[in-house]
Amino acid sequence: MCHIFRIAPLDKGVNVTDMAIVTTVVSYAVFRGLVKVLPRRRSSVTAASFAAALLSVPAAVVAFTLMYALGGTTDVPIGRVATAMIGVHALIGLGEAVITALTVGAVVAVRPDLVHGARGLRQRLRLRVGGELVDAPAAEPAPAAALEGVGMQDFADRPPHHLPFGQRRRVAVATVLAMEPEILVLDEPSSNLDPASRRELADILRSLDVTVLMVTHDLPYALELCPRPLVLSDGVIAADGPTGTLLCDEELMRAHRLELPFGFDPRSVTMGA
Repeated sequence: MCHIFRIAPLDKGVNVTDMAIVTTVVSYAVFRGLVKVLPRRRSSVTAASFAAALLSVPAAVVAFTLMYALGGTTDVPIGRVATAMIGVHALIGLGEAVITALTVGAVVAVRPDLVHGARGLRQRLRLRVGGELVDAPAAEPAPAAALEGVGMQDFADRPPHHLPFGQRRRVAVATVLAMEPEILVLDEPSSNLDPASRRELADILRSLDVTVLMVTHDLPYALELCPRPLVLSDGVIAADGPTGTLLCDEELMRAHRLELPFGFDPRSVTMGA
């Protein structure tokens, strides 16, 4: 025998509200619980998000069915209503779980700091040794001094992913400085920074009492910070000399496909020491 259920407009509103509240509460609780017990790695976060989404939809359906039972809005046996609704919504939950896991997996793949660095800037640096993450050797009071050196001492208790991109770049520099290196190696340090953050980072780099080795295609930045550049072309050193001299050599620049920004004249800039 086939039964057709009639859902009044009010019931539809209850269903939407129920789905919004129950799925949020259940998925959050399941996700947080699994993240605490699973190993702290990216695959665990992805698996926890899948399970949370998968379980939250049937949970909302159970809550909705119970409200139906209490409200007495149907004369069909409650077991039959529950079976029909859970069966359909389980498929919906599975689809949402797959989409959620794929989305979360993509995010943590490009933002691993969300997994490993979300407990504040004072958290010890972790290194991968033999396939396992281990705490780096303690270097007190270097971490506090490093944060102060980049102007981030007031944000020591903030998780890195809560910071703007420019401040995260400064924290990355502090992470290395905390280990008291003799040489600081930077790869495209000015990339994706707004003008203000770019200038602030340049001020920090100039203030450091450490040798800086910088790889960059940002020629004005190189002129500002690097007194001596090496031009690498096809894996060999093509030029070596004062930054201003090399940037004014038009033949050298053309030969190695180097271009200055429109309107930028290196002769008008005082090179950083």
